[in-house]
Amino acid sequence: MSEYVLQVGADGFDRLEFLNSIFGEHSRNFLTRARLGEGHSVLELGCGAGSMTAWLASVVGRSGRVIAVDASEDQIEIARSVVKTAGFANVEFLCSTVEGLDLPKNSVDLVYSS
Repeated sequence: MSEYVLQVGADGFDRLEFLNSIFGEHSRNFLTRARLGEGHSVLELGCGAGSMTAWLASVVGRSGRVIAVDASEDQIEIARSVVKTAGFANVEFLCSTVEGLDLPKNSVDLVYSS
């Protein structure tokens, strides 16, 4: 795998939050129109700083789950903190590349990545 050229962790947090401020609303609207809801299982590829992770967790509710994946352990730690602060317990974090994922077939309802 080639080295990720953008800053990650605390150094990249502001960039990711800026991108979420621009694109997050469009993603949320799209997922709402796609009827994402209570009880769904979502795989989020590239969870970054966790802004969408927390929103996804709120939408799928206690009976749903989010599997948040990022190749950066620094990003995972930030996202984990964001989700914990928001009070969600329905998120599993995996530090992995997409190619390295080993999930059971048909184990999620939706795959999200931005």
